[in-house]
Formats: sequence, structure tokens, C-alpha cells
Amino acid sequence: MADQWLFCDFHIHTDVSDGSHPVEEIVDLYGNHGFDVMAITDHIIDSQCASQRLAAGYPLSAIPRDQFQDYLHRLWHEKKRAWREYNMLLIPGAEITNNTGQYHILALDTDDAKRDSFLFPLY
Repeated sequence: MADQWLFCDFHIHTDVSDGSHPVEEIVDLYGNHGFDVMAITDHIIDSQCASQRLAAGYPLSAIPRDQFQDYLHRLWHEKKRAWREYNMLLIPGAEITNNTGQYHILALDTDDAKRDSFLFPLY
């Protein structure tokens, strides 16, 4: 049996953080280009980074804590549509971003229950 490769991208941003297109358009773009697996991983940031960005006059470019559950609900909805329309696996995720500590961590297969297990208070 020959090796079978999957066409994947595990680090995709939408207009929810610092991307240019809405979730639905991103799903259609990747689906129409034959991707097998994608992970949408918009930024979530800690309170200190959020305060620094806003004080400097920069856009937040991250999912506000009070909108995280709605964001995940939207991704889980799109996950079903991606499979139904494109036979493509969408993995809901987030990029835990801390510019003060200079780290970025991709969290894949996230849900609202897991959010509270992150190691720092999110904005």
C-alpha cells in the first residue's frame, strides 16, 4: 500500500483576530482547494498583553474572553459543514499569544471547558 499524504494547514487566522476573511470564507477557500484537514487558530491573549496593546493604540487582534464561547460554537458549526460539503476535517483551535513573554502556543481541538485550564488569565 502506497503512502497517503494529507493536505493540511494547522495555523489559520480569520477576521476574528488578525486575519482578513470570515470563518465561513476560509472554510470554503480551503475546501475548494482540496485540503483534507485545517485548524482555525485565532489569537487569544492574556490580560497584560491586551492592556499593553490597547494602551499603545493597537487593535486587540484577538478573541475577547466574553466572545470565546460564541467563537467556538461558530467553529464547531463550520466543522460540521466542512465535513459535509468538502469531506474536510476542521479542527477548532486557538493560538495562545503572549507578546510579553514572547511565546505563541497552538491549542488544537479546543472547547469552552478546556479554556479554563490555560495557565494564565485570558483577556
